[in-house]
Amino acid sequence: MCKIEDALSNILSFQDNSMTTIRSMKTQIGQITKQMSQLAQIVDEKIGQIPANTTTNPKEHCNNITTEGDKRKRKGDGEMVKVEKEKGENRK
Repeated sequence: MCKIEDALSNILSFQDNSMTTIRSMKTQIGQITKQMSQLAQIVDEKIGQIPANTTTNPKEHCNNITTEGDKRKRKGDGEMVKVEKEKGENRK
């Protein structure tokens, strides 16, 4: 065979391999699409099963934030209020 025939043969072989790879990828994409659809269906079914009533954290009154120079405490309604320093309390 001459160089042109070899080159043409290589190109055709590459094209065949490329087409095989593309077909395989199309199949895989189809499978992934099907799995995603099934997953979405399961999620939609589970969303209705999430409990709607929540419970309050019993330790919520213990949430403190210490910053440089002051302390703040979260009240029951979520508002942050400044806590005054007690006598004898030193800054670190």
